[in-house]
Amino acid sequence: MLAFKAFDEMPGTVRQPLPELALPRAASAAGWPVTAGELIAARVVLELERRGTALPTAARMGHADEWRLDPRRRDRKRAPFDPEVAQARALAAFARGGIILLVDDVQIEGADTVIDVARAGEITFLQLVPLVGG
Repeated sequence: MLAFKAFDEMPGTVRQPLPELALPRAASAAGWPVTAGELIAARVVLELERRGTALPTAARMGHADEWRLDPRRRDRKRAPFDPEVAQARALAAFARGGIILLVDDVQIEGADTVIDVARAGEITFLQLVPLVGG
């Protein structure tokens, strides 16, 4: 089992702990280093798994009965998520600064940066939100 804890965070919100990330190499549990890009890809896979099992909720639908009453929403099928496209978008967001990766409160700059997950205490995925109006 990995020793680090992973969190999701957005400015102005509470840090949300993440379940254990499925890192790309089974040996990473033994302490092999991974790149920042591999950590981001593992985080994307976790999010896709979470979204794939999530049912529509009142918070996302606007009203609890909207799903039941609006046949357009009821009959609409969700397009399947493509993990490779989602990972490429997340890495592009990381490159332009839309996502910040912090390892023990130190910002990781590049996707190729090697991270020793055996020594990492906390990994935080900080998503920045653009200001309204520019």
